[in-house]
Amino acid sequence: MYARVGTQLSVQNGKPLSIATEIEISKKVEQILSKVKPSKNNPLFLLAPIVANRKGHHKPIVNWIREKGFDMVRCDGKFLQTQGFNGLDRYRLHDIEVIVECWTQIPSKDSLNQSIQNSIKLGNGRSLITTENEKTSIWYSTSKVDSSNGESYPDLEPSLLSWNSSRGWCSFCRGYGKIYQWMKDDLPATGKWWQMEDGETCSECEGDRLNEISRNIVLYDKKDNKISMPNLLKKTPDHIVSFLQNIKLEKRLNYIADAIIPEIIERLKFMKKVGLDYLSLDRETSSLSGGEAQRIRLAGQLGSNLSGVLYVLDEPSIGLHPKDNQKLLNSLRDLQKKGNSLLVVEHDPETISQADYLIDIGPYAGNEGGRVVGSGKPTELHKIKYSPTAKYMREGISHPILGKWRNLPPRSKNVKNSNWIGLRRVNFRNLKNINIDFPIGSLSVCCGVSGSGKSSLVRGFIHKAVKESIKEKSETLKLSNGTILNGHIFNKSIEVTQSPIGKTPRSTPATYLGVWDKIRTMISSLPEAKAKGFSPSHFSFNVKGGRCEVCKGAGRIKVEMNFLPNSYITCSECNGARYREEILGLQWNGKNISEILELTFEEASDFFHFDHFLSETFSIMVETGLGYIKLGQISPTLSGGEAQRLKL
Repeated sequence: MYARVGTQLSVQNGKPLSIATEIEISKKVEQILSKVKPSKNNPLFLLAPIVANRKGHHKPIVNWIREKGFDMVRCDGKFLQTQGFNGLDRYRLHDIEVIVECWTQIPSKDSLNQSIQNSIKLGNGRSLITTENEKTSIWYSTSKVDSSNGESYPDLEPSLLSWNSSRGWCSFCRGYGKIYQWMKDDLPATGKWWQMEDGETCSECEGDRLNEISRNIVLYDKKDNKISMPNLLKKTPDHIVSFLQNIKLEKRLNYIADAIIPEIIERLKFMKKVGLDYLSLDRETSSLSGGEAQRIRLAGQLGSNLSGVLYVLDEPSIGLHPKDNQKLLNSLRDLQKKGNSLLVVEHDPETISQADYLIDIGPYAGNEGGRVVGSGKPTELHKIKYSPTAKYMREGISHPILGKWRNLPPRSKNVKNSNWIGLRRVNFRNLKNINIDFPIGSLSVCCGVSGSGKSSLVRGFIHKAVKESIKEKSETLKLSNGTILNGHIFNKSIEVTQSPIGKTPRSTPATYLGVWDKIRTMISSLPEAKAKGFSPSHFSFNVKGGRCEVCKGAGRIKVEMNFLPNSYITCSECNGARYREEILGLQWNGKNISEILELTFEEASDFFHFDHFLSETFSIMVETGLGYIKLGQISPTLSGGEAQRLKL
């Protein structure tokens, strides 16, 4: 849209670049003449630029102008005779224009057209209309050039407005909007770049991601307010729709806008349907929850006209406030009405109760699950006695400590002795002048509708402010976006997110928790292992020594599929055991290293009961509801919630 109907501005003075034919320029100058009504006391000048922002005395150029028959030039705003021109200061930058016409009355149409043609030819596609006092001063150009200084501009194309393209991105941050450590070797060798912290906002584009030319392409509304693409993307869908519905364009561009804008507005309205109308369009996807990311993809599908498609969704209601749940369900129904089928994995009671057909898998997790407990309409599943899901649907969930709330620590007016953390005048994203206290040594929950600012407060401000307070050992820490009191009393601030604990098949819960090194050391201490010279590294599936070299310790082999996702087959050499026969022959309490990897955390808690560290770690996993997960389960197969509890 910006590439097709946007207005390109000069990066020097912020004025629109004017592009017109000689006939169009003549018509515009004719209108100015009628308005100004030139006279001997108030002449109107037609100038052709010859020199723009160049050093030199420029005598040869002015002599050439005199030979062409022109008597006057304007040098740096001063009118001078070409005859007897003595030159300018050669070490300063200068602007020189030829005075093609000095109108003291309105000329004839033919004379005007000829004068415009001469000025455009002499000025290499540029001309200037001005009065002596410069109250009227308008540049004209027949090409993509800044008329005021002669700087050429590229033609508007979508790639010029993309931060993923070298034509559009900021050359300093390469379209990231932030400066990272790995970029600094390629940046100018000035101190300011090396002083910036990793991930700090780029000071060149101020986080807009685009280069200066791209940032100066704008659209106007009917009140002549202009907005660039980065600034438009900082707004929410509702604000963007409001702007697009009041956009101001030339008549010749309306037919282009009519083909683009309705499609944009329609897609933005889909974001509202799925409960994402609070998100700004420039929000980093890495900061979105799993449910938000899934609902964005859902909004994209709502804009398609596909039918006969099976849509598979994994807990799309994650992170969605109950008040917005029905919006999501209505969106799913809209997809269904187009002739599509939907298969949804969900815990949300409202989604379950509104399903046309339910499949209840269980009854419990891990080895105690994996069976179809029941299927049918929600009313039919309610009656199943041995289904935990049906029980909760019938009876609801009783609160485990209802009526037994813990006491909060006493408040104190003395900040030094306070058992509370204080936040003062916090302004971050949509947070406006927040003042709040929360107790230490307690479970505090920040709640509110989707987009209200919960994550901005907790993750965006508190977490970072506490880390900074610990680092500075500061009791009262003033930051650019707020103040925190007593943040220094903690030893550490740890953020537990839903991001994956590992992205490769070599990452497992056992390696993440740090228990695998302990287990490998124990098995390598067996007399048989010592006799064969095996060290703990021989029991690692990530390095050479004891692993199966056919599958490189993965237990499976990747088969790359053309036009399809990669497929995996069990390694025929080790049958998925990951290790060589020699290693598998060694057993600890009747189990070899591969069989230990197949233990669930609940089984491992009993198996390693003799070791306090291992038993304690596995017991915590059971307490957090992850007793069914195996020690050697591949990390990418864990859900966001499982990964978060594992980190906890």
